[in-house]
Amino acid sequence: MTEETTRHFTLRDNGTAQPLLNEEKRFSYAALPGDDNILLAGGFPSLAPEAPYPLSAALQLNGDCTTMQPDALIRFAEAELEKFHRISYRSYDIDIDFRVCVISDDPEKLNAFVDIYGGILEIEPLLTSGSHPDYASAVELGIIAESKGYRIDYAIRSPLSRSRCNYCGACGIICPEQCISEELFFDFGLCTLCLECQKACPVVAIDMHAVERISLSIPALVILGEPKLELPASAASIYRENEITSYLATLFSCRVDELISIRQQICHYSGDAQSGCRACLSACRHGAVNVENGQISINALSCVECGQCLSVCPTGALQYNKYSDQAFIEFFRTFPLAADTTVIIGTHRELHRFWWHHNRTRFEQTCFLEYPKSAALSLMHLLFLAGHGARQVIVLGEDIEDNALLAKSIRETNLLLTRFSDSSDFVRLCSPGESPGNSSPSNYEQRQAKTYTDLNLINRREKLSSLVMHLAAQCTETIELETDEVRNFATIICDENRCTQCLACLNACKIESLSADPSNLSLCWNGGLCIGCSGCVTTCPELALSLENRASLTDAFFSPVQIAQAEPIHCLGCGKVFGTRKSFDRVMKLLARRSQKPPEYLEYCEDCRVLKLFESQ
Repeated sequence: MTEETTRHFTLRDNGTAQPLLNEEKRFSYAALPGDDNILLAGGFPSLAPEAPYPLSAALQLNGDCTTMQPDALIRFAEAELEKFHRISYRSYDIDIDFRVCVISDDPEKLNAFVDIYGGILEIEPLLTSGSHPDYASAVELGIIAESKGYRIDYAIRSPLSRSRCNYCGACGIICPEQCISEELFFDFGLCTLCLECQKACPVVAIDMHAVERISLSIPALVILGEPKLELPASAASIYRENEITSYLATLFSCRVDELISIRQQICHYSGDAQSGCRACLSACRHGAVNVENGQISINALSCVECGQCLSVCPTGALQYNKYSDQAFIEFFRTFPLAADTTVIIGTHRELHRFWWHHNRTRFEQTCFLEYPKSAALSLMHLLFLAGHGARQVIVLGEDIEDNALLAKSIRETNLLLTRFSDSSDFVRLCSPGESPGNSSPSNYEQRQAKTYTDLNLINRREKLSSLVMHLAAQCTETIELETDEVRNFATIICDENRCTQCLACLNACKIESLSADPSNLSLCWNGGLCIGCSGCVTTCPELALSLENRASLTDAFFSPVQIAQAEPIHCLGCGKVFGTRKSFDRVMKLLARRSQKPPEYLEYCEDCRVLKLFESQ
């Protein structure tokens, strides 16, 4: 290795507001310098996970493998340090929870499990068929996923009131099937419900139809045999008979990092209507994304940090606490991307591997960026790099077909840029062991895009809308997106003859694509903010709204446009608008249909109606 490639970069606190970036001889990872003045260093965290200060793989590669100038390296190091300071997530230890509900359709299997594991586990045994004197036989059994396990609702037959029973023995003698034991166990496998025992009981302690309803919260389920059950979609902590070893392997204390958080204020899933956006629910294959109390919830214990739910969230309600959308945008406030830069982006492990294969190569006009999980990159992230000056983006990773959602984000980015600028291969995937080359995207010289400089962030959808509008404004022709070409771009159509301006649709649209103007009783729609979740369509009681998964990217698409307007109805007393003529007429028709007389002063506003009622008295 040449002297040029043995450099090591450290960002040091020199006692002023401006840290210094020093270029030093490369250190040994076996003995990192314990210098309190080092704020950040170039290096690979996988080689030194217990480093006393943050290590930046991207800083190491930008120093070793690019022609980035010292002043740019300083800005990059400062941006990296700010990024590390922005990392914030809840972390805690959980103790072992030995509780488990074991459900079986075979009493012998259940009894054998209790005999083997009863001394280790806190077992709640349930039978779905057959009977056993030691175990409850459940009827009407339902299982619901919760954030920390499952809720099991069931009923058990409870024919005997022990508080009334005087143990006279009459029931045991008279039972023709001999299904009542001396321990007062009723064997319903033998019972024919002849009710002779119930009739014979002198203290009315027996009711053969009585049941007791029980609700049980439990962290895990074990299913023995083949009981007939409706299991929830989330089955992360449900184990079959051949998976008992896997369940036992989970019984250890561990540390949980809540790396994914959710902003319910802009989540477009509606638990009440079971409608709206379900992208994260469909994307998660590990049972970490669930619906609890009508809202999307994240089970941090089940999350494997695959990034799938993050990449598909259209509003940014789901955020990666290792690198939020806000932190991603703010990075470029400190480190503006130079025009015509090739961006190579990957995890610290992928960057490390790339360095291993290419540390003697210098790439011109190139910048390396670290993203904690490449699969979490969304269309917004990739389009931002395009708008902010990148010539092309190379995502480090393996075969793109192994990650269908990342593949979609890349295809959609390239499709949009093809329409905007004839640049068809702006984003591409490259294995860390392969050379990315220095080629430009096809027809790159035809691109005349102005640099996107808006570094403010409200939410992911607003930023994506701003980016698409920025790029579309530089096209001479209107861009048409056909059905489902790009996810979450759609057109809402309103039938004004049906719309009564009830505005129920506004409650379903948390991203505020739909809005109302009370001054002229109009309903407006902003296509740039609309994610096409159909929540408003489902909510509309008049069936006035419909959705088409296509979009025409005109100027009007990115601003509120009126899609319905109603005739106002004015108060006969003060002249104030207090409703719509259509809704008023509808109420009158309903009353006439029921032969009901309209309430007094219905054509007055609330205030005037009260005054009229007092005057009439």
